[in-house]
Amino acid sequence: MLPFLNNPAVSRCTRAWLGEISETGTLLDAECRLLIQPVLDKVRGVHPGGLVFSLSRELKVDEPRALVAGSVCEMFYAACSVTDDLQDGDTDAYFSDVPMSLRINAQVQLLSLVAVRLAELVETLDPGMRCALMLEPYRTLAIMLTGQRLELVRDPWDIATYERVARLSAGEQFGTYFRIAAAVADVEPASFVEYGRSFGTLLQIIADDETDDSRLRSLPVDRVTSFSRTVANDLSDYSCGHAASFLNELTRGVVKRCRLLSA
Repeated sequence: MLPFLNNPAVSRCTRAWLGEISETGTLLDAECRLLIQPVLDKVRGVHPGGLVFSLSRELKVDEPRALVAGSVCEMFYAACSVTDDLQDGDTDAYFSDVPMSLRINAQVQLLSLVAVRLAELVETLDPGMRCALMLEPYRTLAIMLTGQRLELVRDPWDIATYERVARLSAGEQFGTYFRIAAAVADVEPASFVEYGRSFGTLLQIIADDETDDSRLRSLPVDRVTSFSRTVANDLSDYSCGHAASFLNELTRGVVKRCRLLSA
């Protein structure tokens, strides 16, 4: 993806928590922690934990709680990343000497630990919100896997399919990150979720363009450019009054980064 408002404190928070629970040897032991570490290292610098931390702080969440929110999102992003890499056959770069069975073990364990960490974050919320937020990463992952199947099969592969994949994958994922920030701040999440979905979708387009992705390059440039402009316009339309200046700055940054919008 793309570098965010990275805060090393979020990753330190994640690693400290994993260190604590590995001491018990049940949820995680030292050997399993070593298997998970390369996945976290792989997403260092690009995970959205720093973004979620900064947005949570903008929404007046206290720093320790904002760090946990960012940590949950770092772990979920890492779990989604390794899931995608396993499907694409791209895990050798960081799991070169690890058998496939243990790579899958690390992926499933990391995803499971997201729920454990999230449970700590939501314990002070009202029961309805707590239940909804606990389900959110897994609802999102199911949607993302629908998009991943479309990308893997590519039958058909056209602009309509690409738009759906971008919205179902990065779009839904970032909608979840923004939902978590809004929930811990106890503000209405709907507008933040919609903003996050458009933000993530545009990030996906930018990442595919900057990496010269063959799937993107196979599509008509004018159609991709039109899609980019639609998503960018959507970003400008959302009203998130609790953090308007923060999100306006975020929008300006991501729109400026999108080369297709200046084509």
